Amino acid sequence: MVPPPTETGAHTARSGGVRAAGRAAARRAALYKAKLWEIRTNTKPQGTGKKYRIVSHTVRWTVGNREKSSTFKTKGLAESFLSDLRQAAKNGEAFDVESGLPPSMIKMRDARTWYSLAVAYVQAWWPHAAAKTREGMTDSLVCVTPVLVNDLPGHPDDEDIRRALLEYFFVPEDRRPVPTPGLLRVVR
Repeated sequence: MVPPPTETGAHTARSGGVRAAGRAAARRAALYKAKLWEIRTNTKPQGTGKKYRIVSHTVRWTVGNREKSSTFKTKGLAESFLSDLRQAAKNGEAFDVESGLPPSMIKMRDARTWYSLAVAYVQAWWPHAAAKTREGMTDSLVCVTPVLVNDLPGHPDDEDIRRALLEYFFVPEDRRPVPTPGLLRVVR
């Protein structure tokens, strides 16, 4: 467990506490209090008596009392991310407690969903692929998709999702059959 940072070397952005703009804001749980820490360099020993090798750089920060971090391969990427966090704090953006990010960075992160990426991939490769390649491509995407989607209460069974993806969604639009009531239930 990493001890909390001292005030030396920590950057603090404060503009107030919890935003009190009704129940919706309380459910969203956004805070203006974010403490940004310095970048931590992660190293790995190369052997006995040898120098440590730098493997990654971690940006750490807290929103409220929740510790957040994001790891990058290069120091430049980590510095850029930390700079974006600092700019958001300087501009007075509220930080989301769940993700630890300000709204401007959440939009960038959520720009494309797994589902939209998978559908675009099928659309791009379908005309150029042989029949067995298409089958393998869609089957692979169907196997991975249930793992990468949110597991919300009341969602359909994995087998129903799999069938809907194979028979309807991972097929080009001009080849899709008429949706059945069972398929529409999965989509809802």
